[in-house]
Amino acid sequence: MAAHPEFAETKTKIMKIISFWDPMKVQPGKPHGAPEDEYEPEAARIAAYVLKHREAGNALSLQGLKEEIERLWQLMYGESCPNSLEIAQNVIQQFP
Repeated sequence: MAAHPEFAETKTKIMKIISFWDPMKVQPGKPHGAPEDEYEPEAARIAAYVLKHREAGNALSLQGLKEEIERLWQLMYGESCPNSLEIAQNVIQQFP
């Protein structure tokens, strides 16, 4: 999916959304926080999901995206994402 022409821009926008909500409370980009790109792996996977749906002509659903974020957090951290709904809402607003 990384070869998609919109991948980098989509990933960057999603990383900003995740960083804003900071579900792991690591304060990315802050002086005593995690690196600014802390949520890059998560953003890349969500960007791939978003672009896959857009290419297929399928509208993103709030519930489907929220579930994908929850699945991803379980896979990566073994716990649920406390802001999955808010992140999903912001992503859908950014990529209607």
